[in-house]
Amino acid sequence: MAEMTVMWAPSALDDVESIAEYIAKDSVEIASVFVGKIFDATDRLQKSPFSGRVIPEIMDSDLLDGA
Repeated sequence: MAEMTVMWAPSALDDVESIAEYIAKDSVEIASVFVGKIFDATDRLQKSPFSGRVIPEIMDSDLLDGA
């Protein structure tokens, strides 16, 4: 299967930046780790778009929980 493309909404990137800035008030290192984990998860999603579990409350295989 070919890799899928993950497209970030500008508002989502703004949210990640805002959260990182908030975390960085206490620790720049932890903020960096946080952002890295978000983008690592995005990379995994791009490579395996159907990974995750079906959300029990919704029971729609098109909507998966990546947790």
